[in-house]
Amino acid sequence: MVDDVQDLLGDLREAPTALLGGTSAPPAAPPPSVPAREAPFPPSPNPAGGPPPPPPPAPYPTRPTVTAAPISRNRIDECLDSAKYWAIRLPRYANEMQSRADGYAIAAAILSTITSLAIWGILTESSSWWTKALASAAALAAAAAAILPRVKNYPEAAGKARQLATQYGTIKGRLVDAQVWSSANIAEDTALRQVVEEFEAIKSGKDSLVPYPKRYINERHPEAKA
Repeated sequence: MVDDVQDLLGDLREAPTALLGGTSAPPAAPPPSVPAREAPFPPSPNPAGGPPPPPPPAPYPTRPTVTAAPISRNRIDECLDSAKYWAIRLPRYANEMQSRADGYAIAAAILSTITSLAIWGILTESSSWWTKALASAAALAAAAAAILPRVKNYPEAAGKARQLATQYGTIKGRLVDAQVWSSANIAEDTALRQVVEEFEAIKSGKDSLVPYPKRYINERHPEAKA
C-alpha cells in the first residue's frame, strides 16, 4: 500500500509537465524599460513654482546729470518785481527819447529856414568875413541838428522801448501766474523755466537799448551808482 501511494505522488508530480507538452516553460522575460518623458519646460528657478522671475534691469552706463537747478520762488519774485518796474519806466524813457528827437528836428528845421532866407542877402550885401562865417555856422548847426538824433539813436530807442514796455506788461501777467503756481506747487519746473527764459529774453532787449537807460537803472539799484 505504501508503494501505491508513492507511485501516485510521482504521477502527480509529472502531470503538469505532460500537460505542457512534456517540457518545462521558460522563465518570463522582464518588461521592456520605458524611457522617461522629457519635461516640456526647463525646471523653474523659482522653487515656489510659476514663471521664472524677470532678469534684473541693466545698470545705467552713467549717472544722469542735472543740467540746471530748479526754478525757485525767490527768482520768480525778482523777475516779477523787475517786470513791474520796467513796464512803467520804459514808456517814460520812450517819451524822453522821442522828445529829444523831436527837439533836434525842430531846431534843425528852424535853423535851416533862417539860414536859407538870410544867406543870400548876407552874401550879396555884406562883404565882412564874420558875417559870412556866421551864416556858414548857422547852416552847419542846422545840418548837425538834423543828423544828431540819428547818431544818438533817439528815434529807434523810443520805438524799441515802446515795444519792450508792451512785452514787459505781458510777461508780468505770466509771472503772476507762475508765482501762484509755484506757491500752490501745481506747476512743473519746465513750465516755470519757460516763463523765466521769456523774461530774460525781454530783459536782454532792454539791456541793449541805446542810449542806455542809466538813470532808471540807478533809480532801481542805488547801490550800483558809479
